Amino acid sequence: MENEIILTTLEKISNALQKMNLRINDLEENINGFNKSQTQAISDIRNDLVDLKSILESQ
Repeated sequence: MENEIILTTLEKISNALQKMNLRINDLEENINGFNKSQTQAISDIRNDLVDLKSILESQ
């Protein structure tokens, strides 16, 4: 009887840890995606500034 309670408790803990792990993975993916989009935005701005500089220098 006591072993069944322990086993049930361990299963509940295991399920909770698996859910937490999935949430952590989702957060990690979101952070990585955010970092990539930020890096792309910075690159786009730099390219726009180079284009603007070229336009201004040609005037």
